[in-house]
Amino acid sequence: MDFLFSLFGSTQGLISLALTVAVIIDCIRRQRSWLWILLAFFLPVAGPAVYFFYFYVMDSQAWRRTGAGLQRNRRLKELHNLSKIQDTAALHLEMGELYYDKGEYLPAVEALKRALDIDAELVRAHYFAGRALLQLKRADGAIAHLEYVTEEDPRYLYGEAMLALAQAYEAANRRDEAFQACGKAVGMTNIAEAVYRHAMMLVERGEKNEAKTQLKRLVHEASAFPHFKPSRDRKWIGEAKKALKSL
Repeated sequence: MDFLFSLFGSTQGLISLALTVAVIIDCIRRQRSWLWILLAFFLPVAGPAVYFFYFYVMDSQAWRRTGAGLQRNRRLKELHNLSKIQDTAALHLEMGELYYDKGEYLPAVEALKRALDIDAELVRAHYFAGRALLQLKRADGAIAHLEYVTEEDPRYLYGEAMLALAQAYEAANRRDEAFQACGKAVGMTNIAEAVYRHAMMLVERGEKNEAKTQLKRLVHEASAFPHFKPSRDRKWIGEAKKALKSL
């Protein structure tokens, strides 16, 4: 008892006690190692601090993005050094993908074009070149690359390439081709963005009932299986709900 009083017999101690209890409850709920409970009990301030930092800061998306960004920069530096002694399509493809992931689309295109100069049939390089050019508002260039990808493999990346092609057609104001490509994407993927875009194209064509059917199915599936929908779909499911209210 004297030991417990020395730990928790003050305002600071009560705060430590609350944090320790929080760790215990969280450990039990999430079935984590009992060693974390011992750490929180015997180090009543530092223990909970380490616990919550490890599980709720280091495991957060922002922290992961920061870590991934540092890894990308380190890898890009390595690849630039390697490019001085070897010039391969795989090397430039990896550079292009890393630049794309960073949102640096112009150097991404330059690296991917170098990869295609070495191997013109590299489908993945065409795909990322198309996506990067689309981000740069260069729709015609994006279409050329994405058409190549979808001709080689219509289901490339589970319909992602077909959806990107539909977006490129739409950006180039080629509405009929955009509608057809988006319809194909919906037929081969459950990506919420593809369903939403196709539904909005149906609305433009006066097919509101079919659009509502697609949007309702999307919202229903999202509510029935919330854990099976990736985070990127949330935006489009929200847009679908808004669209249903206005139709």
